[in-house]
Amino acid sequence: EDKMKIIKPLNTDSVTNTINNAILDNSLSNSIFIEDIYNQDIYLEYNSINSSIFQNMDLTQSNINTFSITDTTFINCDLSNLDFNNILLRRVEFINCKLYATQITNSIIDHVYFKESNLNYINFHKSDFRNTCFDKTILTKTNSIGV
Repeated sequence: EDKMKIIKPLNTDSVTNTINNAILDNSLSNSIFIEDIYNQDIYLEYNSINSSIFQNMDLTQSNINTFSITDTTFINCDLSNLDFNNILLRRVEFINCKLYATQITNSIIDHVYFKESNLNYINFHKSDFRNTCFDKTILTKTNSIGV
């Protein structure tokens, strides 16, 4: 029986280390649940993030340098102004998230579900969409040239 590992860093100094260690300890592929992290400078650098849930997180000051995010859900997260260049997003859900002015360029967006999210000014330049759904999602002034 797989149990989801719940991550709640205790102080601001341990946020990046706690998340990175949880992802590494789970071999980047088991279920982890990370929630309630705000206004932190988080740096994640892995080949992939899989089978995870990020909830109630402000990642606007973060650097997420991965090649793929798979089977992952973001709930009530702020991912504004992040740069996801050359990334594979597969079976990812963004539920009630803010991705204001986020860059998702030269990427593959496969079976991604955006629900009740704000994607104003998002840039999808040269990204390949496959079975992607935008449900009650704001897409004002979105750049999707080359999609």
